Amino acid sequence: MTEIIAKKINCPTESCGFYHMTIIKTLGDAMFLTQQSLLLLFIFARYLTILVAYMALLSWYGFVDEMEGF
Repeated sequence: MTEIIAKKINCPTESCGFYHMTIIKTLGDAMFLTQQSLLLLFIFARYLTILVAYMALLSWYGFVDEMEGF
């Protein structure tokens, strides 16, 4: 990921300064973490939607009202 970002701003990895490489590496790590957290959020939202739809379906048939006594 770091090499891809370095190529996009036309900076060969060997000749970059330490400060410049730190910024590029931090940017790459932040992009990776953002991708991971968005993926987890998407999976969580999908399963939450399925759960809400399932509970709505159960309440439509009246099963949830019977389960409230437990």
